[in-house]
Amino acid sequence: MEQCGWLTDRWGLCWQITPRQLGELMNSGDGARARRVAEAMLKMVKFNIAELEAVAAGKSARICGELPGG
Repeated sequence: MEQCGWLTDRWGLCWQITPRQLGELMNSGDGARARRVAEAMLKMVKFNIAELEAVAAGKSARICGELPGG
């Protein structure tokens, strides 16, 4: 599995799956909010929208990419 929604198909082409909410969180006009979301997103292997929304709101979220129970 690739990081941040990137995957490679059987023909070797790379694709990035980007949730609509990610664009909304990143393009709010608030630079600090966008920076927090970007930093959290770059630590993820799979996008966790609830976690990104919490980070955008300035709430403390679990460490991105951490395994459950870790």
